[in-house]
Amino acid sequence: MNRMIRLAVGLVAAASLAVAASAAPPPADTVQVRVEKMTYEVRQAPPPTDAGNLKPNPKLTGKSRYTTEAVVLENAYVRAVVLPEFGARLVRVVFKKDGRDLFWVNDVLEDRPPWAMGGSQFSFPACEGGRHLEEGAGWRIVKDPDGTVTVAMDMRFTRYAGETGRYGRFSALRQATSVRVHPGSAVVEYTARVDNRLPLRHGFRLWNVAQFPREAGAEILFPVGSVMDDEARSMHAWPVWDGTDHGRLGEWGATCFGVDMQGDWVGVYYPKEDANHLILKPRYTALGTRLAVAERKGKEEHGEERIEIGNGSNPTVSHPGHYLPPFGTYVMPLGLVLVTGIGRVDWANEAVAVSYKPGTDGGRIRIVGFEERPGCSIMARTKQETVQAAGTLRPDEPIEIVLTKPTDAVLLTVRDGDDNELAEVRLPWKAERTAEDVPKTLQGEMRPEGWLAAELADEVGGEDGMATAAQRLAGAPPADAEKAVHAARLVMRTERPGTARWAAARDRLKRLAFSGGQVLSGGRTAGRDASRYVHAYLGMMLALEAGGKVTPQAAEALAKATRLPAVRYLVGLEAIGSGNPAAAATHLKQSAAEAPTVTMGPGENALEGSERLHPAATVGGQWPGLVRAALLMAMERPESAIAILERMLVDDPARPEALALEAEALTKANRRGEAQKAEAEAEGLFRMNEEARRDYEAIRREAREGVWSGIPRPSLPEGRP
Repeated sequence: MNRMIRLAVGLVAAASLAVAASAAPPPADTVQVRVEKMTYEVRQAPPPTDAGNLKPNPKLTGKSRYTTEAVVLENAYVRAVVLPEFGARLVRVVFKKDGRDLFWVNDVLEDRPPWAMGGSQFSFPACEGGRHLEEGAGWRIVKDPDGTVTVAMDMRFTRYAGETGRYGRFSALRQATSVRVHPGSAVVEYTARVDNRLPLRHGFRLWNVAQFPREAGAEILFPVGSVMDDEARSMHAWPVWDGTDHGRLGEWGATCFGVDMQGDWVGVYYPKEDANHLILKPRYTALGTRLAVAERKGKEEHGEERIEIGNGSNPTVSHPGHYLPPFGTYVMPLGLVLVTGIGRVDWANEAVAVSYKPGTDGGRIRIVGFEERPGCSIMARTKQETVQAAGTLRPDEPIEIVLTKPTDAVLLTVRDGDDNELAEVRLPWKAERTAEDVPKTLQGEMRPEGWLAAELADEVGGEDGMATAAQRLAGAPPADAEKAVHAARLVMRTERPGTARWAAARDRLKRLAFSGGQVLSGGRTAGRDASRYVHAYLGMMLALEAGGKVTPQAAEALAKATRLPAVRYLVGLEAIGSGNPAAAATHLKQSAAEAPTVTMGPGENALEGSERLHPAATVGGQWPGLVRAALLMAMERPESAIAILERMLVDDPARPEALALEAEALTKANRRGEAQKAEAEAEGLFRMNEEARRDYEAIRREAREGVWSGIPRPSLPEGRP
């Protein structure tokens, strides 16, 4: 889904993009954007008994109505409504041809789980239950040269330290969310990215939750051969089990997960309206898909009027998740689209949707494109005949191919006007049964060692979980390098220097670093990667004990692990503190660009748990890149800093620190008009987002003094190192 992960390439002030709410419908080749005040009903309700430390939104307490800012994006085909103040929710997606909403609509603010306003939202860091109503996002509006418009939103979670239960909101990670509309396209792109600002690997789980209307007879579009329960204890062939066809909505209720998705779409087909409500998703990025339907009990109960379809970074909600590498990034791009006039969609990708209706005398294929594409060619081949068609693919007018001879299979090929392949699929398309060993594999991943489960989640702040993990690690052989590394990583993420567990973990690394007798779990000899991590984490702990300063003792340990990007970052800070900015800039550049040297999977040099790195995670490198840009400004190289920051903002237009630093660099370069625009947009992203402002100041301090800003921790108030 390459198009869905392209991000903005232009910078435009939000105020300059606002247009009158009463503007005429835009032509097909433009996207309009406006900011409106919208008022919603507030429904007061007590929190559930299992809510733990859930806190209500004080803005809603005692109120019956609440007014917020909504950003509306609109082209000739679609209108999208975004609420940045309520967690970057996408509450409405309306297809203008027939005025149909893609999602279930519920314009009510009820500050309790599942926070079901209707529409769609990304659930993070808690992977289920949705988004609290007290999680505002800073935002800006970006317009590309081709007319594409993006609402780019940024969220941080360190202010929620202490909230680590079921609905806990703390995370050291950052989430950016964007909603994009292209000229002439019927797809609304809804994308979330998660960034790790730490030189340590970090666990995460990100889910998108979409709510659709519940109508009897509607059909679930689930391109999967089998489904299983949340714990992967049982697996059933999709869609029929226990005598019920779960592919067609009725009175039944069930929750199931497709963990072996074989298509890049999911959704609901409503036969009465001949409408397919689709989510386009990259199945190798979003590994899990969840269907949740409440059983009808003959009375109006919360949840019976809608169904939920979720797409997640991990296979099921109970799965502990995956790692991001140090400074790593994960992106989940989704496309939202309505397809009508072709019957039930049998296959779809990012460019087209296809329906196929075989018959005794041939068959009928209908194709729609998600944007206007002139000069397309379509070919359907069977053993008996070849049928071709040509024309413009459009979102609202299908092209039909009629087969006149009976056949068992059809190969359909669709090419655009430049002869690029848009689709090739064999019809009828059918998913294969999931391999029988998948549940067993997932069960193994769900029951890892205590340290691994703790390290993956932010719930390590809980005393019971921490004590269990520490006890397991304390029982490992003293010379076990892997367990020592994991203990150090766990302690650094959960405790400040000075505790007994901190001292024990550090001293264990010291003994290993200077003994040379390291072993791995099971008695294997430690490989070079394990040895590097022993020295790397020893250096990190010593630096944190010194308030973030890379002392000579810390530098000595780090010098033996300089191939690791995380270590290059700290060595770069040490060079800043030593008055060698040129060397620092080189180290930071390498840290931002290089992948960590961790062998994946089992093997002589593999660190245990490294097989849990998410397959779609990328290097990222934003934090060291931002520090480098700030350093280059101090070295009177503003144009070099601007080049770094502009590239970063192309990839991630929601990064406020990049905009604020760019404003400084543009000022130094005497480009004052551009500097004022960048500064104004940075302020929009800092709004409702004070943690981002603190991160910006931390980046500037690191570039100025060479002192590491430390690690946000889940169970402790804000304060570093």
